[in-house]
This record gives sequence, structure tokens and C-alpha cells, in this order.
Amino acid sequence: MPNGEKADSTYIWLNSWYLENINARYVKPIDWNYLTSLRTSIAQRLCEFLSVKFFGLLMKGGSSISYKYSTLCDLLPISRQRYLSKAKEKLDPAHEELKETGFLEKWTWEEIKRKGRGKDWLITCYPGKRAKEEVKQLREESELTEVKTLTESADELTPIQSELMEKLIEINVSKGIAEELVRKYEPDLIKKWIEAINYTKAENPAAYIVKAIREGWSFPKDYIKALKEKQILLSERENEERKRKEMKKLSRLYDSLSPRQKALADKEIKERLPSFAREKLIKRETDSPALKAAWERAKVDVMRQWIELGRINL
Repeated sequence: MPNGEKADSTYIWLNSWYLENINARYVKPIDWNYLTSLRTSIAQRLCEFLSVKFFGLLMKGGSSISYKYSTLCDLLPISRQRYLSKAKEKLDPAHEELKETGFLEKWTWEEIKRKGRGKDWLITCYPGKRAKEEVKQLREESELTEVKTLTESADELTPIQSELMEKLIEINVSKGIAEELVRKYEPDLIKKWIEAINYTKAENPAAYIVKAIREGWSFPKDYIKALKEKQILLSERENEERKRKEMKKLSRLYDSLSPRQKALADKEIKERLPSFAREKLIKRETDSPALKAAWERAKVDVMRQWIELGRINL
């Protein structure tokens, strides 16, 4: 306190975006015992930073994460070096310690070519067994919590929700997460992602689809293209079916005409026939498939026109 006394309590006001992340459980606990067991401050800071990134990476089904050396220097923070040998001298002992303790599987350095600017390198880190087990454990704990919550308060699933849940489980999404998704999100969205997952290169489809649905990712371009092609095909089929039904209806209408009306209709049908069909009609080739098809088309056209002119009613 300004007067030198100790405060009874301390209050912290969190930024709104920070609070929203906490409330949405977009958090990653740190293994404090492991963190403090690391010998150097750089290894500790690198572990703290990569731990969060590996969590998102593995939940999404990824295998590695890359950062510019210059970016890592700002985040850790450490002094930036001009030469690769010096950069490795500073960072690689921390990398090595993380590898020895199972947090890292490996890491690589790759030069980034930049004209007229200082050198920079891309460092790619691959999560080790410890990092993977940590994420697996957190995921299982999260799923148990979600299952408990759903069991305590949820109504029975609808048939469509049950069906989608089974399909998610087939992709290896856990039962608890699958139930949470079908209860929380629109069935059409989940159905589309179950189809769209086949158009991704995800190493872990289950983690990918969960992340995609929860975070509102865009569908893969190839899936959108296939969806449009499917819609076009369905539209064409619907048009064909509509035409087929219309032809059937108009044919029945023709059959219901009186002899006098039918004679008038036949006269107009003959006038509409193409020349090849008229020739076949003159030659009395009435069994000709081409003539029959032409006659049906002309008959439908005549019936449609008669309806438009009010000469007959459906």
C-alpha cells in the first residue's frame, strides 16, 4: 500500500479476450513440477511457450510447429544473434534438454532467404512423448468432465443427433465429445464436416473435425467444389424428373381428349414433327423409336400450348 501497510487482498482485472478464453476452457495447464525441474531459464520459457502450442497442434492433428528464430527471440526473450552458430549456441542447449526429458522429439533449423535484410532461420519443433502424453491426459480429463455434465443435464438425443453421434464415433471422436457436438451445433454443419473430413489431409481426423466444428473453420476447397458439382447434378436430375412427370401428365391429358379434340391435336402434332419424322409417318413406319420420341415431344408441346391458350384445363 502507499502508506507501507500490507493489503488485505489483491484484485486482478482481466482483459475481456483473456477472460473469454478462460470461460471457454481454451486453456492449457502447465506441468509445474516438470517446468521447474528444467535447468535453464531458456528451457523453461521454451517449454512454457511450446506446451501451449503443442496442445493446439496435437488437438488439430498436426505433427510439428515452426517459428522464425527472430520471433522466438522476441517471445522468450533472448538476444538475437547474427550467425547461425551463435544462435544455436544459445538455443540448442535448451532444445537438447527438452529432448532428453521427452518433451521434444527433434527440432530443425532452416535458413530463410531474405534479400537485403539480416539472416533469419525457421525452427521447426516436433512434440515428444511427454508432450503427447500430456495432451492425451488433458483431453481425457476434459472428456470425462463433458460426459458427466451431459449425463447430469441433457435430454434424450433426437434420431438425427444419435445418427450423427454414431458417425462421429466411427471417425474415432470420443463418445463424450461426439455427444457434446451433436447437442451444441446444427446437424447440417456436423453432417457436412463428416463428409468434408475426407477432403482433408489430417493425420488425426477426429481431432481435426472437433476443432473445425468448434472453431467454425471453413470447409476444404475440394469439398466445396464437390458439393457444388453434386448440387448441379441433383438439380439436373430434379429437372429431368420434373419434365418426366409433366410429360406423363400431359400424355394422360391427351388420352382424355374427345375424338374431335384428339383429331385436332393430331393435326397440330404432325405439323410440329421434324421432316425425318414426317417421312417415317408417310411411310407408315409407326414402330420407329425415333418417330415415337418425336411424336411424344410434339404431343407434349401441343398440350402445353392448349393449356396456356385455355383450350383445355388440367
